Amino acid sequence: MRYLSIAIVAAASAVAFTQITWAADMPVKAPVYKAPVYKAPVAAFSWTGFYVGASAGYGWSDADLSLASVGTAVPPFPAQFLDAGASATPPILATHPRGFIGGGQFGYNHQINRLVWGYEADFSFADIRGSNTRGGTANLFPSPPVDIAAVGEQKLNFLGTVRGKLGFTPLDSLLVYATGGLAYGHVESSTNTSDVPSTFSIGPAFGSASAVRAGWTAGGGIESVLAFAPRWSLKAEYLYYDLGNLSYALSPAAFIANSRTTVGVINTTATAHFQGSLVRVGLNYKIN
Repeated sequence: MRYLSIAIVAAASAVAFTQITWAADMPVKAPVYKAPVYKAPVAAFSWTGFYVGASAGYGWSDADLSLASVGTAVPPFPAQFLDAGASATPPILATHPRGFIGGGQFGYNHQINRLVWGYEADFSFADIRGSNTRGGTANLFPSPPVDIAAVGEQKLNFLGTVRGKLGFTPLDSLLVYATGGLAYGHVESSTNTSDVPSTFSIGPAFGSASAVRAGWTAGGGIESVLAFAPRWSLKAEYLYYDLGNLSYALSPAAFIANSRTTVGVINTTATAHFQGSLVRVGLNYKIN
């Protein structure tokens, strides 16, 4: 038994030695590496393309409504009374319009490196209005003075523009631009005058007018692409507009003496000035 045990141990050792030698002679496999995942480079944002959007804001103006009156005497009454009576009309009614403006726009941008140029057309409904009441006095020495109260109003109902744009991109997603071009809008105005009865009195007068006026606009803005929605951009813009003036005549006002005798007529012309500023914010969607 003892010899049998020794034989078994010897045989097992020989088999183990043989397996170790065979394993040492086997080729060694190289470690397996995974290929890196390809990531395409992110293209820089381009402003080139058409866009549409909406905007809303606030408009204000230091414009006013001016009045000019001329008196015409009925012979044989002296003209100086009519001239003095006409001077009672306040020359300026400071209406200072204020109000809301909102609408939509569309346009096109073209980008070359950091330079961006294009055009934009917009149309906005507006409620930019103002009114003023002012009194005036004419001294008819030795007669008592004549007092006149004038009430004027002016309003911008809508405003549209067609403008060119020129800007640059300090960052890929940020556009700073200047803009200017044609402006047009519907304007209206009304004025009435009345007096405080005295020895001489001036009858009431009224006039109004409305029209579409064309002019110019200029300004600038800043626009930024939304990080979470690259087809959308948010802008803030300032524009100054000038639509010129609207003039109209008031009905003739009779200049009456205390005897109820008409001694002349005062004719008044009103001129409303439509210039102002607006600021607005807008949201644009890039179509392509």
